Amino acid sequence: MNLMNDYLQLIRFDKPIGTFLLLWPTYWAMWLASNGAVQIYELSLFFFGTFIMRSAGCVINDFFDRKIDIHIERTKSRPLASGRIAPSRAFIFFLILMLIAATIAAMLGIEVFRFALIGACLTIIYPLCKRFLRAPQAVLGLAFAWGVPMAYVYYHGFVPFEGWVLYLVTFFWIVAYDTAYALVDIEDDLKVGVNSTAILFGKYANITMMALMVLFLLGLSYVGYLNELEHFYYALIAIASIFLIYLQNQFAQKKRSAYFKSFKAHGYYGAFILFSIILAI
Repeated sequence: MNLMNDYLQLIRFDKPIGTFLLLWPTYWAMWLASNGAVQIYELSLFFFGTFIMRSAGCVINDFFDRKIDIHIERTKSRPLASGRIAPSRAFIFFLILMLIAATIAAMLGIEVFRFALIGACLTIIYPLCKRFLRAPQAVLGLAFAWGVPMAYVYYHGFVPFEGWVLYLVTFFWIVAYDTAYALVDIEDDLKVGVNSTAILFGKYANITMMALMVLFLLGLSYVGYLNELEHFYYALIAIASIFLIYLQNQFAQKKRSAYFKSFKAHGYYGAFILFSIILAI
């Protein structure tokens, strides 16, 4: 039973926020690409695919970071860092998860499967990017937003212009919220020599995150225009901009707890954007 709990902890089963942050943009794209004609089984396949890939991402991240995590307060008790799960067993578990994800992708069609291979590569290289890339969150943004082009490929067989626009818009959002997440660990990251946008942006981190969120909202408005959404969609986006005030208040505190709280709030924010798209499609 304890071993099962360790594996559940390894895939962050008790922290579903990561799955939803990965899922919401995929669902935005599904509704837009299908013009609202989304089927339950399609939602289910993309949901399970998202859950499995997020789980695999957590495992491979902890596999590569196990010697770093022991020096970071927030991560030192993770199963791999603490030695409760052997690296070899974790890697086998990762391969099993990837096999399941590949099966789900194949069920969605050969073109989706091909795009899924790119997403898998991005998932694997992200943890390594923290060693040599000053902005690893950029790679995470590319990986976490990859469900967007996959959804368009599923419905159209290719990614149209508006699909790539949504992908870019989602990228801005991901870099913004993961910079807030990185600010939670910035002191430990500096000690162990791990890169992040929190370190790169430095004293400009707060204003950069706000700028990215403004680009995100402006981009969502353009997405609405490209997809000819109902006019009240823009009113909902305007309401969504109130979230920036909340973020600014959290950032102004410059506390780890406030940054983490703002990060978690993005899970609800993504759901609100989905709600707006569904109503306006």
